[in-house]
Amino acid sequence: MPFGASETAEREPTLPQANFNRLRLIWSQLLDQLKMPPAPGRIVIYPRIRNFVRDVLAEGRRKNIAHLTFEADIGPMRERLAEHRRRSAEPVSITSYVAKSFACAIEEDKRMQAYRLGKSRLVLFDDVDLVFMIEREWENEPIPVFSIVRAAQRKATHEIHRELQMAKEAPLGTDGPMNALEMQFFLLPSFLRRVFWFLCGETPTGSRTSPGRRWSARWACSRRVPASGCRSRR
Repeated sequence: MPFGASETAEREPTLPQANFNRLRLIWSQLLDQLKMPPAPGRIVIYPRIRNFVRDVLAEGRRKNIAHLTFEADIGPMRERLAEHRRRSAEPVSITSYVAKSFACAIEEDKRMQAYRLGKSRLVLFDDVDLVFMIEREWENEPIPVFSIVRAAQRKATHEIHRELQMAKEAPLGTDGPMNALEMQFFLLPSFLRRVFWFLCGETPTGSRTSPGRRWSARWACSRRVPASGCRSRR
């Protein structure tokens, strides 16, 4: 026997033998798992109106989305907003201020919101539409609702703020966010909604006008834009 071979064999772990007692232990543990009562809880009805969340997530998986994380100093922006409140009675929020800045930046280079048409053409939209997610209640359940601000680059900051406040208060299923047409659409069977999404995805216009597939703000520009409007590049 080579030198040290016996010591190596003693250090190697040995598997336990599958004897009758071990099989009985495994069988008893399996029975215990099967007899275990289910976790306490209750079953509730899934609101059909939340189908739009499933649709938006499904459509998002078909897109190549780049997420960007950054830090920004909002000290000067707070000072501008405080000065605006002193000079004007129109309220302006940080969200509306950043949205206005973002829309103005896209207005200067509309390729940022271009839509590919075929293999060799791009559609450059004239207006910048922004989508905001707002928490609302439907049948005593909180749901996320998308609110669209059309042509945000041509609106003042306080106008964007006013639209967002109205979106928080407008009744669902009427003429505000989640209007009657969109609500009826999301109550349709899933196979009909998938056909509609496919047809809308084939045209750039359909991608902007269909429910839930509007242009979404993924980043915010760092330019300093006055609260009253866009600043032209010189």
